[in-house]
Amino acid sequence: MNEKDDLYMLQSQDAFGKEDYRLTNQTGCTEHSKSQSLCFDQVILGSSQILNIPDLLMDKYQSIWKKKIIIIQSHYKGHLQRKKYKNMKKWAKYRKNVYLELIMTEKDYLTDLKSIIHNVMIAAEQFQLLPENEIQITFSNLNQIYNFNQMFYRDIQQQFSNYHPNQCFGNVLERFIPYFKIYFKYYYEYKDYQITNLRQAYPAFDDHLNKLEQGNLFRGCDLNSFLIKPVQRLPKYALLLKDLVKHTWKTHPDYDKLIKTLQTFNSVTGQIDKQMGSILRNQALFDLQKKFFDVLSENIVESTRNFILTEPIYQLRQGQEELVQLYLCSDLIVLSKKTEVSEQRINERLLEYCYLTEKCYLEDENIDNLLLTVSIQDKDEKFIFLCQDFEQKQRLSQEFFQIILMRQASYFSQTISIQQAQKNQPIRVFVTSISRGQSRMPFKTFAKYNLSVVLDKKEHTTWTRHKILLRIQNALKKQYKKEYLDERDNNILFQDYIEKKLNKQNSDGRKVIVETFIETLLNSCYVKSAPERYLELLGLPLGFYSNNQNVNQSKSTIVDSESSKSSQDS
Repeated sequence: MNEKDDLYMLQSQDAFGKEDYRLTNQTGCTEHSKSQSLCFDQVILGSSQILNIPDLLMDKYQSIWKKKIIIIQSHYKGHLQRKKYKNMKKWAKYRKNVYLELIMTEKDYLTDLKSIIHNVMIAAEQFQLLPENEIQITFSNLNQIYNFNQMFYRDIQQQFSNYHPNQCFGNVLERFIPYFKIYFKYYYEYKDYQITNLRQAYPAFDDHLNKLEQGNLFRGCDLNSFLIKPVQRLPKYALLLKDLVKHTWKTHPDYDKLIKTLQTFNSVTGQIDKQMGSILRNQALFDLQKKFFDVLSENIVESTRNFILTEPIYQLRQGQEELVQLYLCSDLIVLSKKTEVSEQRINERLLEYCYLTEKCYLEDENIDNLLLTVSIQDKDEKFIFLCQDFEQKQRLSQEFFQIILMRQASYFSQTISIQQAQKNQPIRVFVTSISRGQSRMPFKTFAKYNLSVVLDKKEHTTWTRHKILLRIQNALKKQYKKEYLDERDNNILFQDYIEKKLNKQNSDGRKVIVETFIETLLNSCYVKSAPERYLELLGLPLGFYSNNQNVNQSKSTIVDSESSKSSQDS
C-alpha cells in the first residue's frame, strides 16, 4: 500500500506541477510560481535547461523571418522602381509627342498665316481691292504675329534637333511667353463678320476670294476660318503646356522651369482673357450702335455701360403678345423685331429703347405665372414681358434685380460724394470793389467793401465796412477768450488785424486783409457752431450754411439786411 500510495502521490504531483507550469507561462510568473516551476524542472523533469529551449528557437525563427521580410521588401521596392521607370519611359515618350505636336502645329500655323499675308493682304494692297484703312482693321498686326512666331518656331525646332529624355524646353518657352501680349491687339480688332461685310461692299475683293476658294487655298473653308487661327492659338499653347507639365516627373531637370513657365503663361493669358471679356461686351455695344443708333445720332457706347445679354422674349403691348429681341445692358433696355431672316443676313427693326434709372423697380407678380414687369417711375414707362418658361423668368428677374441694385447704389454713392464735396468745399470771399458809402451823418462817408461770397457754386453778394469788421473781431474776443489767448499767434481772427492794420494799408492791401479775414471767419468752426450773429453782421442769410438754401432767397435776404446794416451804421 505504501508503494501504491507513493506512486499515486507522485502522479498527482506530476499533474499538479504540469498545470501550474502551464498557467505560470500564460499569466506571468510570480516569485512563488517561478520557484515551483524550478523545483518541478529539477525534481520531476530532471532538466535544468528546459526553459532555454524556447528562447533559442525564438531567436532562430526571428532571424529567419527577418531575412524573409528583407527579401520581400527588396522585391516590393524593386517592383515600385520598375513600375516608376516604366511610367517614366511612358511619360518621356509622351513628352516627346507633345513637343512634336507643338512643332508640327506651329509649322502648319505659320503656313496658314503666310498664305493669308501673301495671297490676301498683300494682294489687296497691290491691286487696291480694299481701302488702306479697311486692310489695317481687318488684318491688324498679323504680319507682326507671323514674324514673332517664326522666331519662336525656329528656336523650338533647334532645341528639338538633339532631343533626349532629359531635354529642357522650359527656358525657350519662358523667353518667348512675355511677348505673346502682341496677340492682344489682334484680339481687340478681330470681328467675325468683317469679311462678310467687306465682300458685300467691295465686289472686286469678293471676286478675288472666290478665285482663292475655287483654287482650294483655304482647304474647303473660307478666309474667316483662317483669320480666327491667331485667336485660337493661345488656348492651344496653354493646353500643350499643361499636358507637358502633367507628364513631367518632379526629378526631371525641366520640371521647375516648366512650372514657372506655366504660371507666367497663365498670368499673360489671364490678363488677355480679362480684357477680352470687357472688349467682347463692348463689342456688342458697338454692334448695337451700328445696327440701331447711328441713324438716330444717339451714342450708347460708354465706358460705364456694359452689355449683359440678348435673347428672344414675348412682350405684351396693348393686350397682344409680340415676339421681340431683348438687348439688356447695365442701364439700357433695347427691344427690336426681326423683319427678315435668311442664310445671308438677319434684319431687325428697332421698336423702343429706354435708359434705366435708380427709380426703376420690378413689380410683384404671382410666381405661378410667367409675367415679368419692369416699371420706371420717373419716366412713367412699363415693360411687360411674357417669359417662355420659369427658367427664363428667374434668370431675367435676377439680372433686372442686380441692375436695379447697382443703379440705386450708384445714385446714392454719387449723392453722398456730392454732399461730402460740398461739405468739404471751402467758402471763397472776393472783394469785387471798394467804394465810398454815405453815412447817416451829413457829409460823412466810409470805405465800403463790396463782397462776393461763393459757397457750393452759389454766389452771394453783400458788402461790409471797417466798423462792422471791428465789431465781429470784438465779438470773437468776448465769446472765445481762451482761444484768443491760445491761438493769437496762429489765427488771423485773433490777431487784431482789423483794428491795427486795415486802415494803414493801400487799396490792394486792404482787399487782401478783408478777404482773408472773412474767408477764415466763415470757414472756421467758431462761426459754424453759432453763426447767426456773424451772418447778420455780414448781411448773409441765416440759412447760409444750409445746402437747400435757394440763391434767390439768399439775395432777397441780403437786400432785407441792408436796412439792418444801415441801422448798425448809424
